[in-house]
Formats: sequence, C-alpha cells, structure tokens
Amino acid sequence: MVFEYSPGVKRSNVYLLEQALAAARTALFRAQKDTEDAFMRYTSCLDLDRQARLAVLSAEKRRDDISRELIYLVNNILTQHPSGYSSLSKSTAEFVYVTQSVCFGCF
Repeated sequence: MVFEYSPGVKRSNVYLLEQALAAARTALFRAQKDTEDAFMRYTSCLDLDRQARLAVLSAEKRRDDISRELIYLVNNILTQHPSGYSSLSKSTAEFVYVTQSVCFGCF
C-alpha cells in the first residue's frame, strides 16, 4: 500500500492531533487539580488527627493527675484512721470506697 500525499489528509490529521493534545492537557489539568485537592484534604486530616491525639493525651494526663490526688487523699484519710472504715463518717467512708473503686484501674 502506497500512501499518497494529500493536503486535505494532512490537515485533518493535524486537527485530530491538536484535539487529542487539548483533551490530554485538559485531563492532566483535572488530574493535577484532583491531586492537589486530595493532598489538601489529607494534610487537613493529619492536622485534625494530631489535634485529637493531643486532646486525648491532655485528658489522660488530667485524669491521672486527679486520680493521684484522690489516692493521696484516701491514703491520708486511712492513715489518720487506722481502724478502717468503721471509724469514718458515712460520707467519708463512701468517698474512700468510691475513690478506691474508681482509681483502682487508673494506673
């Protein structure tokens, strides 16, 4: 098969190639925009994750600090009343019991 040059064929081929190039550039632009948007969402999620992690750490530290204080108070109460719960007022005994129950698994 011999290809014969024809000005009409050449122009239509160039036009088709230009259309294909324009379509490819448009697809590339969309892909780059989608990638940029996805990266921004990803970095935003990482920041939210970091903030949540810090909030959890802060809450755990606060819980541990309060638990230590409660245990310290209970130990002082029990040290001052070596005979145990029977020598404590009802409200103090309840406080000691609840504190020991709650703080038992804190550490």
